[in-house]
Amino acid sequence: MNHSDRRGETLVGIIVGVLIIAIVIWSIAKILSIQYVIEDDYLRSQTLFLLENNATNVVKRVDTSGIAENETFSLHKDTLNRRYLVMTGANVEPYKFIDRRGNWVSNTGSFQDTIYIQLMLLDKNATSPVQKQVVKGEIRELIRN
Repeated sequence: MNHSDRRGETLVGIIVGVLIIAIVIWSIAKILSIQYVIEDDYLRSQTLFLLENNATNVVKRVDTSGIAENETFSLHKDTLNRRYLVMTGANVEPYKFIDRRGNWVSNTGSFQDTIYIQLMLLDKNATSPVQKQVVKGEIRELIRN
């Protein structure tokens, strides 16, 4: 066997080894990327679930008698007085933005974390002898460009 044949075999072996290592590293990176996407989706869905459940529980405890049927409203968490306020009419627009803890976001342009939009609708079910109030709500993530 010639000396140059051995060099060629060594070079081919090194190239194959580097290729195998590159495939393994790419596979590990792909698995970690998929894991990150799954974890991010899980956290988003859990946050939305908690915000919706909290809003539903708060609406059950606040006075909604002043809200007209099919009127859109939002909840405002007054942290100073430790209570929730029902915002209707012109106050819905500025108070519909909340963070992941349900706190009001006053300046959406400079807020660095995720912002959620909270809108609710009161539907009084008149088919029942006792009027029931059904609250239909929506909390969704605000997509910013």
